[in-house]
Amino acid sequence: MNRTPPTPSLSDLLAGAKTMLDRNDLTSAKRLIDFAMQSAPNDPNPYLLAGRIASREGRWKDAIADFRRSAAMAPVAAAPHFWMGNAFRELGDNENAVAAFKLARKLSPREPTTAFNLGLSHLALGDRASAGQEFVVAAQLSGQTFDAEAHQKAIECALALAEATDLGNVTQAARIIRTTDDSMVSVVCCSITPKKAAALRTNLEKLLVERRWELVLIEDAHSLSEGYMRGISKSTGDVIVLCHDDIEIIVDDFYERGDRCVSECRHSWSGWNDFGEWPGGVLGETPLLSRMGYTDQRTG
Repeated sequence: MNRTPPTPSLSDLLAGAKTMLDRNDLTSAKRLIDFAMQSAPNDPNPYLLAGRIASREGRWKDAIADFRRSAAMAPVAAAPHFWMGNAFRELGDNENAVAAFKLARKLSPREPTTAFNLGLSHLALGDRASAGQEFVVAAQLSGQTFDAEAHQKAIECALALAEATDLGNVTQAARIIRTTDDSMVSVVCCSITPKKAAALRTNLEKLLVERRWELVLIEDAHSLSEGYMRGISKSTGDVIVLCHDDIEIIVDDFYERGDRCVSECRHSWSGWNDFGEWPGGVLGETPLLSRMGYTDQRTG
């Protein structure tokens, strides 16, 4: 007696199509997806997989059409918009890619790959500030403190912005670097005047509000160099700043300037090699002070 084979369930068809897609057997995957569409014409998942198959074949416009159909059937699903964003990126249509990735982010805000790809689309449009912020989000969502690739791209965006003369761009760069850099800053100061030390602390509280820092005060130094060395030994920071107590820091991007100066010192000034051996670097005084935004309170 002949028996009709059981009709496979939708879940079985989708699982089989996904397996074939993973194996790059696109012919078998498409055949299973056709069956799935016939058995469940109003289900969004077959169209989602159909779009991924079309993407694998480089048929980007067909893929977008499938993703749109899937999204229409599942208005709260993020996946169709994510894959649609990727297809738009492949077509060079980064404006629509940004729109798709933003909607995917809104529907599923904890996906690091969505934030990363959104950052790439912003970058392709020349919006380094938005790109850097998205790379920061991707890094923070990646399951580690900072994902290496996303962190690197965020820093690249920040540095590109910092090269611009526009103050708004420099501010955006400083914000990106502050977000991606979790370094501890130790400020070492020799002071015998409580009023000056208190003014310096107030100044630092305003400037370093977004990062971890400490003020190491040496109030009984035998000499400036002895006090600095003792302060360095007491400090716990990744970056160490040496300063007098009669200065005022007048720039918002104080840390970022110092970080760039340290890098330049390590690579260009042979006289600073000993300082460069300290973890994170030691920021000394002249000629760094004016470049980092210090003003001597005695001279204004």
